[in-house]
Amino acid sequence: MFTSSVTVYGGTLPDIVRRMALNPQSSYGTQKAIAELLLCDFSRRGFVDGRVLRLPTISVRPGKPNAAASSLRAGSFASR
Repeated sequence: MFTSSVTVYGGTLPDIVRRMALNPQSSYGTQKAIAELLLCDFSRRGFVDGRVLRLPTISVRPGKPNAAASSLRAGSFASR
């Protein structure tokens, strides 16, 4: 099981994501897309039995947002 991220889509997303082409807009999203594609190819070829699970944005910690990609929602709890 590989946990990926919706950052593989890049840009803004519709309310419901059904099927969209990968279009990462960051190094993080690009790395996640590469790992997804490798796992899918290795599974197709029978080297591993792999699955990809794309997770939505997750609040990782309270506090002020910083330059880290994971801090997207971090600051939303700081003022509570």
